[in-house]
Amino acid sequence: SIGDFTALNTDQFQFYTFYARIENLVRFRWENKIRETIETLDRRQALRNTSQNEWISQIEFTIDDKGFLRKALILRESGIQKFDEAAIFAFQDAKIFPNPPKEMLKDGFIHLRYAFHVNYKPTYLAR
Repeated sequence: SIGDFTALNTDQFQFYTFYARIENLVRFRWENKIRETIETLDRRQALRNTSQNEWISQIEFTIDDKGFLRKALILRESGIQKFDEAAIFAFQDAKIFPNPPKEMLKDGFIHLRYAFHVNYKPTYLAR
């Protein structure tokens, strides 16, 4: 099941509408990619890693003053490459994040750090 999407910090309160637009553009894309990845997971790999049920990708996204994604940098890999790629794909597929607040610009860009958590607890691995 899909969990809640909460991760507010001080900037997200001040620039709430911008972060809300990002969530609206990114969340369903990321969730769909994660579902696709889980459906195609190597079951043998899943059996070997049954003790792990949470993977975290930490990624910094760089957006220009027009709202276009310019760069994605993986700060911490989750351990499953396709989970990391799902987060990057979601931002790349969204393409543009309208009306970025000028107050968020540093060095001409907006730097956003996100942590994407995948909690996967299959009820069974084989029948």
